Amino acid sequence: VRLEWVRCVGAWMTGLRERVDHEARLLPYALSGLTDDNPQVVQEALQVLDAVGALHEADHAKELRDSVAYLPPEAQ
Repeated sequence: VRLEWVRCVGAWMTGLRERVDHEARLLPYALSGLTDDNPQVVQEALQVLDAVGALHEADHAKELRDSVAYLPPEAQ
């Protein structure tokens, strides 16, 4: 059930047209998957957060351009 919940939250965070409006409400649920006892749930939560991060970077590319340019190589 917990694995499906993380997948469902991930689908909402990456698939909804108004995902940005709900990001703050859904993010705690995705983050809670990182502390689960089941390694599959943790792995799925990491994949969800990676996908959400990529979408966030794409949605805010203009705003993040300078920040990303000055990050040290190990942080990229």
